[in-house]
Amino acid sequence: MKPFFSQKTLLFLYPFRNKKQLKKGAVTLVCAFMVFLFTTLGLTTLMMTQLNLKLSQYRKNSVLTDYASENGIKLGFSQLSELISGIQEPVILSEQEFSSLKQDALNNGEQSIELLLSSEIPLTTSGEWEYMKWSCLTSFTKTCVKDFSAYFISEYKVDLKSQGKVYEYRTSRIKTLSCFLTLFTGNIPLSALPLLKDKNTNHTPEKEFLEKNNISVFSSGEDGSAPKIYLSEDELIPDTASEQIREALNIKIFRPQDLSDQKLRQILGLEITDEPVPGGVYLIKDDLGLGGIFIQGDVEEMILAVEQDYQIIKITHEAGVWILKFNPQTNETCFITPLETQYFDLTPKGIVIVNGGIKSLGGGFANSSGEIEMLGQEEQVPSVLNSVNLTIISSEEITISDHIIHEGVQWIESVPYVKDSQSQLNIFAGGNSLAGQEERTGGITIENNASEELKIQASLTTSKGEFSIIGENKTVSIFGSVHASEYSISQNELNITEDDRYLNNENLLKNSPLIKIPLLHLADLEIREWKENE
Repeated sequence: MKPFFSQKTLLFLYPFRNKKQLKKGAVTLVCAFMVFLFTTLGLTTLMMTQLNLKLSQYRKNSVLTDYASENGIKLGFSQLSELISGIQEPVILSEQEFSSLKQDALNNGEQSIELLLSSEIPLTTSGEWEYMKWSCLTSFTKTCVKDFSAYFISEYKVDLKSQGKVYEYRTSRIKTLSCFLTLFTGNIPLSALPLLKDKNTNHTPEKEFLEKNNISVFSSGEDGSAPKIYLSEDELIPDTASEQIREALNIKIFRPQDLSDQKLRQILGLEITDEPVPGGVYLIKDDLGLGGIFIQGDVEEMILAVEQDYQIIKITHEAGVWILKFNPQTNETCFITPLETQYFDLTPKGIVIVNGGIKSLGGGFANSSGEIEMLGQEEQVPSVLNSVNLTIISSEEITISDHIIHEGVQWIESVPYVKDSQSQLNIFAGGNSLAGQEERTGGITIENNASEELKIQASLTTSKGEFSIIGENKTVSIFGSVHASEYSISQNELNITEDDRYLNNENLLKNSPLIKIPLLHLADLEIREWKENE
């Protein structure tokens, strides 16, 4: 019997069987492909994860290295600040040391810095914490030296170079902080010192002295660093402002013990006799031009005022009233005396010498009738012309009765803001007569009837007596400096804002009395630039 299917029929069925087999092979292939795909994705994810871990580790190490290098800068600056804050008293110099330091500075040496900081330079410091370590090198580079004979100013560029590193991480990070340091050496101008108390024989600490006398000292700089004040057991304040007196009297050499009445009369243009100089106000003038103002006897009232472009000084004396007006821009001077009015095509030297005391000193203004009068407690108008440099020297006590405000300075809530002020006022109360060096009573006193919110822009110095504020509940704000052996603030407050304009204009120090003995003084440390280096 023949089979039901023919051979052709069987051959016809083979393709269907092959398709089924092919279908089963495709699933295997798809599964293999999927395994390959997921394996690839897994390996890629694993590789990406490892890469991300490495990147995260790198980022972490980079941040830690950055932190470490910043810590080095902070540590180096802290080291420098500690050395500076450790200067509790001025660094006193002998004449030989001063000469040696000047010569060294002119030769680009760094002995002044080493002596000031009591440390060898460059300064080095290092530290570490957990996985980080850092180090800092502080170097000083002289940029210039300005020689003023009695003292010199040296300026340094200070570079704090820090290197930070993380353990087992080959790359380190370097950062640099650049500062600018100004150092005064020698018999420096007193107006460069914000606050000075000499003859501190009981070694009163700085904090205790400030709290006891209700004194606050503020910086006028942007960094807000505390100004350097000095409490010294040495006698630093001179008995007299010899250099300024010599300059005002137009004499080459001034020795107080040699200044007789006869010599003084000759300088003033009076008849040369052995009689004392008559009381009054004298404008010094000779073939060289105009000098300063000399006043014999006590001044009842001295008023500083500004009228248009003229600086006015009104002096009320028992012998009469004198008014000096001068314009620095046009070189015009008008000197009004009880007997006559004198005109000059010159301007006087801004130095007023009083061989006596000043019973009332303050700012004023020209009223509607042209009379010069005190400002009064509520008035606050400029009384010192911009670009004028004045120095008032008295052999006895000076009493300040009113505001003394300069052009270009705004006082807002007892805080001075300097716009474009280039004026200066030095007030010096000695303790000796001009001729013969007879001992007198010095001191600077803020009057009882003065404003409760008194504002003064000046450098105030007394060599004998004390700096005192009479009355109660007064706030005396001074933009400048104060120097005395004794302070009597009573139930009042004294706020001193450092005047550091002289750092950019040394002419503001021109007529300032000089300190008695040479010393080192750090005038300024200013942060300039932060650099990021790899």
